[in-house]
Amino acid sequence: MRRVAYLLVIPVIAVGIAAGLAAANPPLALAPPIETPYDKPPELPAIESMEQLYQMRDRLQADLDQSSVFPDGNEAGIFSPPTEMLQTLQAVEIRIQVEEAAKQNWDQAIRLATQAVEAQKQSDGSLQRAEKIYSLWNDAVSSLQSVPEQSFLSENAEAKIEEYEGYLKFASYSYDTARSDYLEPIAEKTGLGSDRVHITVCRAASRECRRLNGSAPPASPASLIKVPVAIAVMEKVTSENIDLDTPIPISRGNYTEDASDVWVGSEYPLRRVLLRMIEHSSNIATNQLIDYVVATGSTRF
Repeated sequence: MRRVAYLLVIPVIAVGIAAGLAAANPPLALAPPIETPYDKPPELPAIESMEQLYQMRDRLQADLDQSSVFPDGNEAGIFSPPTEMLQTLQAVEIRIQVEEAAKQNWDQAIRLATQAVEAQKQSDGSLQRAEKIYSLWNDAVSSLQSVPEQSFLSENAEAKIEEYEGYLKFASYSYDTARSDYLEPIAEKTGLGSDRVHITVCRAASRECRRLNGSAPPASPASLIKVPVAIAVMEKVTSENIDLDTPIPISRGNYTEDASDVWVGSEYPLRRVLLRMIEHSSNIATNQLIDYVVATGSTRF
């Protein structure tokens, strides 16, 4: 009865921890807000392991049992434990629960990472498999992020987060790519062939992207600045149903330094001019395509 009496003073926070453990995957447990009868928690001596915490708790428990006093008279049966000792015991109990929750989150992260590695070994390139691998790494990182900063595992968790985030980025890229099948028909409509077209579409808010051939470097990195011109041309030929084999003249006014085989005063299929702009970063082709779009009254530029 004496133990029951003074333990009632310690806030029952295990319920909050258990509720967190009932949730699926991460986070396993979150440290709940704790109300204590004192403004500043007592300082605990340097503790380096869970074993030391358990030993301290058991020692304080034994000391409280020995120091319990039951006065005579009307107050008989009322237990008044030493306040400082009781507060220290409470602080130790809270720290133990924080550490136990941290350990469970850590163990879950390792388990999820192991499952992700196994799933990657069995990957068949399907959307379902890519989604599973991404979810496992994402949940593993979330579990590690739930490890409290003041716990013994904090530094280890930070190192693991950095490691796992690298795997998560790769899994995220693969998952996004697996959901990008709808871009292939769009690339085919250009007449250039889906293997020669690079498409990346992203949402600014979430930074979530869909891509086609996103990991393949462009034939000419310098051509990246000419992508807006290519977009405007493709929008024009698509909306006006223009055949990419339609010949267009190269105006002499568009002459500039150029290393491609597009020459002023000649005619070339629109497809070839477009390809030379992208593949060879042709300045003459770029100038001519800008004229081609602007001449129709477009204000894209």
